[in-house]
Amino acid sequence: MNNVLTINEKEITSRLSAINLINEDEVPEVLVYPMKTKSSAGNIRVQVVINCHDCIGKLDRQRLSFTFDKELVRTNKEINKQSELLKNFITYELAKRVKENTYNLFIPLLNEYVESKRGNLRDTSVDGYEYSRDRIINYFSKMEDITVEQISPKVINEFITYLQSQKGYSYRTVRSTHTLLYGFMKNCVVNEIIKINPCENTASLINRPKKNVEDNEFLFLSHSEFNSFFEWAENHTNETYVKIGMMIYFGIVYGLRKEEVLALKWDCIDFETKHVIIKRTRTKAKKVYDFEDVKNKSSYRVYPMTSEIEDILNKIMSSTNSNNVDSEYVFYWDENEVSEQNKKFIGCPYRPDYINKIMKKMTRDYKKDCDIDISWLTFHKLRHSCVSILTLQGWSLEEIQKWVGHSDSETTKRIYQHFKPHWADCKVESLDSLWNRYN
Repeated sequence: MNNVLTINEKEITSRLSAINLINEDEVPEVLVYPMKTKSSAGNIRVQVVINCHDCIGKLDRQRLSFTFDKELVRTNKEINKQSELLKNFITYELAKRVKENTYNLFIPLLNEYVESKRGNLRDTSVDGYEYSRDRIINYFSKMEDITVEQISPKVINEFITYLQSQKGYSYRTVRSTHTLLYGFMKNCVVNEIIKINPCENTASLINRPKKNVEDNEFLFLSHSEFNSFFEWAENHTNETYVKIGMMIYFGIVYGLRKEEVLALKWDCIDFETKHVIIKRTRTKAKKVYDFEDVKNKSSYRVYPMTSEIEDILNKIMSSTNSNNVDSEYVFYWDENEVSEQNKKFIGCPYRPDYINKIMKKMTRDYKKDCDIDISWLTFHKLRHSCVSILTLQGWSLEEIQKWVGHSDSETTKRIYQHFKPHWADCKVESLDSLWNRYN
């Protein structure tokens, strides 16, 4: 009796089948604990703990309970012996299943690939990867135990069709999801899991936006169009519109990203040398991130302070001082912008998503007041407008690239090739004269 397990082995195997071992590359640790309390029939109860892991390697303990027949197991010595036999049997069964596992299961390897990016990329980039990964897993999790080797160009094609037709995702969303999948499969080729990347040449399957949607991407404000919008915001009774109008002014003059304007602190403003320094970013992915650096080396810029920018900064500083607001940020939540419950946020910088909402409201009200539709305008299109305006002032590609902080000239080319033809007659002698409305 001492060397025979008293529990039915089929019962044990059946209950073990419910435990997911896909993420295990070695046999999980098994622990068996005799319990102090007995079953209602007086039988000896034991708890089994199996130390498994989830898809990112975090400990995910699985617990099962069994009973030893009191007529067959009477003494503590027999209880300990049966516990050892149970542990050995479970370990043996788990070992068989782990051995049968393929180490090339698609979803665990994809999770591992995304996690490998953490620490090497900005948190916002990893967040973007995770959004794309979740879309991929949501689709492929329905294909039980699918391996990397089973991902073919046909499978990719079906996946893209699913994202576009059934889920209705935008071109950019599908493209970013495909980009992650392409990079992952390329990594599998490098690691000799597969020989050919099935994502090669499948990007062409992604439906591009219709022409009118694509054209919207290259809509820009001209110098005069922007001045009209800015003057409307500057003189508006809504104080928030006035402040966001000032932010917008920075965006178009310097071609700044929204994340760069939001992160502007007073230590970036040098009134003595008349310079504005771009050295931080504030951005939102799964949460809001404040970075003490910029997107890349080319994004660190030092700009000359135009007379209009200096005037705006002095107005902001004067308002900050008169309202006794203690903020290191240039653009921040003011007292009239927060509720009584949120007074603690006075002086804190704006959230990136808040700017998107306010700009939508501003363009709607601008159309009501002035009958001019610029509902397509986003903060990033101000950056594009800057590129187009400077192009028509005769700035070289290299000068514009450095001015707006593009890491390569192709991005700059792509934008300025779509400027509005009727701007071509606009000429100015200098940047300051271009943006000074009171010359």
